[in-house]
Amino acid sequence: ADSSPSYYLFGGLGFVTLTVPRLHDRFQSSNIFGHPDQPGPPHLDGLIYRDRKADESIVVISHVKHHDVNFGYQDQPGGEIIKSANGRRVQSLSDLATIVHATPDDGFLVLHLQEGNEVTGGVVMVLDMKACREAEEEILTAHTISKPYSENVTILEELPPLIKSDEQQAASEEVDAVHVSELLGDNSG
Repeated sequence: ADSSPSYYLFGGLGFVTLTVPRLHDRFQSSNIFGHPDQPGPPHLDGLIYRDRKADESIVVISHVKHHDVNFGYQDQPGGEIIKSANGRRVQSLSDLATIVHATPDDGFLVLHLQEGNEVTGGVVMVLDMKACREAEEEILTAHTISKPYSENVTILEELPPLIKSDEQQAASEEVDAVHVSELLGDNSG
């Protein structure tokens, strides 16, 4: 069971874990990104050489299963690192699953991606929770996927910690709120 790949699917976005010990092997074969002849996204290369804890994982988007709920994100390149979800640190698929599980139907999943490096990063993806949950069965069926996650993905008892970068985080949350209301054309009130 250890050899089967870990994955989590939500809103048609496929997430996988690149653990540091296996990162180099995965990077070389890079089948996970659908391009066996290419070395893989260059921003992942540096991760092999960073100092990381042995059990620390990197969660990336491996692919997008096209559906109305992820419209606008369908050309998202594979290999984008998930820095945070709803302002909470994501260091495993279980972290991500726990955050998604705890987010109410009338809420949104706000993913901050690390694109290239910390300086140029900052892509934000926003998914409507209710729409994603309602579309789950349809997405799984359309792509003949039996379960939205692998056996080793579990809902944790505690949410992962919030990312603490005070002013920057507060500013980014304000921006997210503006984008969400603009996206919905929400001018009720």
